[in-house]
Amino acid sequence: MLRLFLRGWLIVTLTATNVAFIAAHAYPLAFVTGFGISFVWYGNAGKASDDRSRLAHVVYASGAACGTATGMWLASLLRS
Repeated sequence: MLRLFLRGWLIVTLTATNVAFIAAHAYPLAFVTGFGISFVWYGNAGKASDDRSRLAHVVYASGAACGTATGMWLASLLRS
């Protein structure tokens, strides 16, 4: 379950930072995070359907929620 949580966290952390960098016109950072999103997503695409339980849904979504906050925080640090 930890790996599932971390997959949700990582993809959304990258997405949240990417959106912030795009909005700030921070081209190099947007490029790097855009690459990271696609790199992680490519590996994640086949894994998402491995566990269809309610717990797996909650764990992945919790990781994604934490990733949103992490991405916002990281973007604010890197743009400063």
